[in-house]
Amino acid sequence: MNENKLDANNTKTETGVFGPIYRQFKGKAKEAFEFLITHEDGDLIAVFHRESFGDIDLVWGNENGGFKHILLKHIGNEKSFVNVEDAACQIKEIIESGRTVFENVDKAVFQIGNKIVTVRKNFREKGKKIADKNWVLTAYDEKQQMVEVL
Repeated sequence: MNENKLDANNTKTETGVFGPIYRQFKGKAKEAFEFLITHEDGDLIAVFHRESFGDIDLVWGNENGGFKHILLKHIGNEKSFVNVEDAACQIKEIIESGRTVFENVDKAVFQIGNKIVTVRKNFREKGKKIADKNWVLTAYDEKQQMVEVL
Protein backbone atom coordinates (compact mmCIF):
# COMPACT_ATOMS: atom_id res chain seq x y z
CA MET A 1 0.00 0.00 0.00
CA ASN A 2 2.97 2.33 -0.41
CA GLU A 3 2.38 5.23 -2.73
CA ASN A 4 4.80 7.85 -3.93
CA LYS A 5 3.68 11.48 -4.09
CA LEU A 6 5.41 14.79 -4.71
CA ASP A 7 5.76 17.11 -1.72
CA ALA A 8 6.02 20.93 -1.79
CA ASN A 9 9.65 20.66 -2.97
CA ASN A 10 8.72 18.30 -5.81
CA THR A 11 10.46 15.45 -3.98
CA LYS A 12 8.92 12.00 -3.88
CA THR A 13 7.50 11.06 -0.50
CA GLU A 14 6.22 7.62 0.39
CA THR A 15 2.80 7.01 1.87
CA GLY A 16 1.87 3.84 3.74
CA VAL A 17 -0.97 2.53 5.89
CA PHE A 18 -0.22 5.13 8.60
CA GLY A 19 0.25 8.11 6.27
CA PRO A 20 3.49 9.77 5.16
CA ILE A 21 6.62 7.68 5.75
CA TYR A 22 9.62 9.40 7.39
CA ARG A 23 13.00 7.66 7.48
CA GLN A 24 15.14 10.33 9.19
CA PHE A 25 14.35 9.30 12.79
CA LYS A 26 16.17 5.95 12.97
CA GLY A 27 17.34 5.57 16.58
CA LYS A 28 16.12 9.10 17.49
CA ALA A 29 13.22 8.50 19.87
CA LYS A 30 13.05 11.97 21.43
CA GLU A 31 13.12 13.72 18.04
CA ALA A 32 10.53 11.29 16.65
CA PHE A 33 8.10 11.99 19.50
CA GLU A 34 8.58 15.76 19.10
CA PHE A 35 7.97 15.47 15.34
CA LEU A 36 4.71 13.57 15.83
CA ILE A 37 3.49 16.12 18.41
CA THR A 38 3.90 18.84 15.77
CA HIS A 39 2.73 16.96 12.65
CA GLU A 40 0.08 14.60 14.11
CA ASP A 41 0.51 12.22 11.17
CA GLY A 42 2.93 9.69 9.79
CA ASP A 43 4.94 6.52 10.11
CA LEU A 44 8.45 7.06 11.45
CA ILE A 45 10.55 4.10 10.33
CA ALA A 46 12.97 2.27 12.65
CA VAL A 47 12.82 4.71 15.55
CA PHE A 48 13.53 1.76 17.86
CA HIS A 49 15.56 -1.43 17.47
CA ARG A 50 15.69 -4.59 19.55
CA GLU A 51 18.30 -7.28 19.03
CA SER A 52 16.75 -10.51 17.76
CA PHE A 53 13.49 -8.68 17.02
CA GLY A 54 14.45 -5.98 14.54
CA ASP A 55 13.40 -2.42 13.80
CA ILE A 56 10.23 -0.96 15.31
CA ASP A 57 8.37 2.02 13.88
CA LEU A 58 6.62 4.84 15.75
CA VAL A 59 3.33 5.83 14.12
CA TRP A 60 0.86 8.62 14.85
CA GLY A 61 -2.02 6.14 14.74
CA ASN A 62 -5.37 6.99 16.36
CA GLU A 63 -7.19 6.81 19.72
CA ASN A 64 -6.83 3.00 19.72
CA GLY A 65 -3.12 2.61 19.04
CA GLY A 66 0.10 4.38 18.19
CA PHE A 67 1.53 7.59 19.58
CA LYS A 68 -1.81 9.44 19.54
CA HIS A 69 -3.24 6.74 21.83
CA ILE A 70 -0.23 6.92 24.18
CA LEU A 71 -0.38 10.72 24.25
CA LEU A 72 -4.10 10.89 25.01
CA LYS A 73 -4.28 8.06 27.51
CA HIS A 74 -0.87 7.62 29.16
CA ILE A 75 1.09 10.92 29.18
CA GLY A 76 0.46 13.68 31.73
CA ASN A 77 0.00 14.32 35.45
CA GLU A 78 -0.93 11.18 37.37
CA LYS A 79 -0.59 9.01 34.26
CA SER A 80 2.02 6.44 33.17
CA PHE A 81 4.53 9.01 31.84
CA VAL A 82 5.03 12.54 33.20
CA ASN A 83 5.66 14.10 29.77
CA VAL A 84 6.60 13.27 26.18
CA GLU A 85 10.35 13.25 26.89
CA ASP A 86 9.81 10.81 29.78
CA ALA A 87 7.71 8.57 27.51
CA ALA A 88 10.32 8.64 24.72
CA CYS A 89 13.18 7.69 27.08
CA GLN A 90 11.30 4.94 28.90
CA ILE A 91 9.72 3.40 25.81
CA LYS A 92 13.16 3.27 24.13
CA GLU A 93 14.69 1.60 27.21
CA ILE A 94 11.86 -0.93 27.55
CA ILE A 95 12.05 -1.90 23.88
CA GLU A 96 15.84 -2.21 23.87
CA SER A 97 16.41 -3.97 27.20
CA GLY A 98 13.08 -5.03 28.74
CA ARG A 99 12.19 -8.66 29.11
CA THR A 100 9.79 -10.27 26.67
CA VAL A 101 6.68 -11.23 28.65
CA PHE A 102 4.54 -12.31 25.68
CA GLU A 103 5.03 -12.93 21.97
CA ASN A 104 2.95 -14.47 19.21
CA VAL A 105 2.53 -13.93 15.45
CA ASP A 106 0.64 -10.65 15.96
CA LYS A 107 2.38 -8.87 18.82
CA ALA A 108 5.15 -8.77 21.41
CA VAL A 109 5.05 -7.31 24.90
CA PHE A 110 8.20 -5.98 26.60
CA GLN A 111 8.42 -4.98 30.26
CA ILE A 112 10.69 -3.32 32.82
CA GLY A 113 9.22 -3.15 36.33
CA ASN A 114 5.59 -2.06 35.93
CA LYS A 115 6.14 -0.37 32.55
CA ILE A 116 4.94 -2.22 29.45
CA VAL A 117 5.33 -1.62 25.71
CA THR A 118 3.22 -3.58 23.23
CA VAL A 119 4.50 -3.86 19.66
CA ARG A 120 2.24 -5.02 16.84
CA LYS A 121 3.91 -7.13 14.14
CA ASN A 122 1.38 -6.26 11.45
CA PHE A 123 -1.41 -3.89 10.53
CA ARG A 124 -4.96 -5.19 10.28
CA GLU A 125 -8.07 -3.55 8.92
CA LYS A 126 -11.43 -5.16 9.76
CA GLY A 127 -9.57 -8.29 10.87
CA LYS A 128 -7.66 -8.67 7.61
CA LYS A 129 -3.86 -8.33 7.61
CA ILE A 130 -2.90 -5.42 5.35
CA ALA A 131 0.84 -5.16 6.04
CA ASP A 132 3.68 -6.80 7.96
CA LYS A 133 5.49 -4.22 10.09
CA ASN A 134 6.60 -3.75 13.68
CA TRP A 135 5.06 -0.68 15.33
CA VAL A 136 4.42 0.60 18.85
CA LEU A 137 0.76 -0.03 19.70
CA THR A 138 0.79 1.22 23.29
CA ALA A 139 2.96 1.85 26.35
CA TYR A 140 1.84 2.26 29.95
CA ASP A 141 2.46 1.62 33.63
CA GLU A 142 0.63 -1.52 34.71
CA LYS A 143 0.05 -0.19 38.26
CA GLN A 144 -1.30 3.11 36.92
CA GLN A 145 -3.75 1.19 34.73
CA MET A 146 -5.11 -0.61 37.80
CA VAL A 147 -5.57 2.73 39.64
CA GLU A 148 -7.49 4.17 36.65
CA VAL A 149 -9.83 1.15 36.62
CA LEU A 150 -10.66 1.57 40.32
